[in-house]
Amino acid sequence: MASASSGEVRQRKSNKSTSQCKKENLNSGYSPGTQARHHGDSATCSVFSTPCILIGLLFTPVILLVLAPSPINPQYNKLSRPIALDGALAVNDLLTKAKRLLQNEVVAPESLVTYGDYIFTGTGDGKVLRIHREKLTVTELIPLGKKPCGKLEWEPTCGRPLGMRIHNDYLYVIDAYLGLFKYDLSSIDEPAINLISGMNFGNDLVISPEGTIYYTESSQRWQRKDIYIFFLESTQDGRLMQYNETSGASEVLLDSLSFPNGVELAPGGDFLVVCETSKARIIRYWLRGPAHRSWDIFSDGLPILPDNIRRSPRFTFWVGASAVRTDSKMEYLMEESPFIRSIVAKIVQLFGPGPMFQVLPKHGMILEFDLMGNIVRSLHDPTGKWVPSISEVEEVDGYIYLGSYFLPFISRLKLN
Repeated sequence: MASASSGEVRQRKSNKSTSQCKKENLNSGYSPGTQARHHGDSATCSVFSTPCILIGLLFTPVILLVLAPSPINPQYNKLSRPIALDGALAVNDLLTKAKRLLQNEVVAPESLVTYGDYIFTGTGDGKVLRIHREKLTVTELIPLGKKPCGKLEWEPTCGRPLGMRIHNDYLYVIDAYLGLFKYDLSSIDEPAINLISGMNFGNDLVISPEGTIYYTESSQRWQRKDIYIFFLESTQDGRLMQYNETSGASEVLLDSLSFPNGVELAPGGDFLVVCETSKARIIRYWLRGPAHRSWDIFSDGLPILPDNIRRSPRFTFWVGASAVRTDSKMEYLMEESPFIRSIVAKIVQLFGPGPMFQVLPKHGMILEFDLMGNIVRSLHDPTGKWVPSISEVEEVDGYIYLGSYFLPFISRLKLN
């Protein structure tokens, strides 16, 4: 039999390779029209193969997320190391013994203030409520804003009542957006009186016996509806303010604060204490004495992110923990990673605050401080299942009432 010429052999091999590649293409789901590149005796199929497309679909959103502009300009936020959880800070389960009141009947009762048999609070759906402490009957005062309510994007018009105080039989309320108001408690069917119209991010207030109002404005750049990306940015654009109700004049006492939150007056009126949430510390602003109109550190390196601060009947201060610093992921996100925080802010902007809550450690805590800034007592929920976050502690008649910026109930615990 005559042998085939070398040209015929090469042609057969080429036909075989082409046939094999077509077969592979068909088996992998490609149409016969898909071309293959051939190099010698081997065939390399198209870069548009199924694995390549899947990898492209997987990584394209990630690349776009990294390249997209971030809504924040994150800053480095150096924090003092948290105090160890021992001594007065030793972990216990005392908060798990708290009783839940009005579960699913109140929405995020942030601040609490007592007046006789009643406790007042403002809720996440824009309501100002009067609650009988024993009967637990609820009366709604005329709201500060207008409906719809209940979502972050509706808050600028609905309002979000935050800090509350009683002074001379008036209930004073600071709304994050709408400003400063007061209700006449002798006629709660009347609308509130507007003292300051509009705020960028009003948060908490305290009133001196003489009637001077001190309040915090958490940010001049962000509003409360942006709180999650504002927290990620860690900028220092908050202020401590003073307001004279008689003249209607406001004055800046301190600026360049990092998320100023709760504010309280010392028993003698010598100084104010202000919680700087993003710094995990409490500062002291002197109103009297040789340090008048200056500030210093009251307590630093807290194991919590402090929220509101309130006096107790024992001349101590209660501080609620919006979150605790018991997890390295939380520390890394707060302090050392502007780039990561810029990415997280984009995710939060697209999908809401869910990713932030995944990072928050599951641990509830409140702290009690003496007048020198020493921690004298702590109460914990180490599982974070019963009272995972506390915005404020209000003590009255041997009980503490606990508020929250997101939980659907008020907690009450009898103190030993």
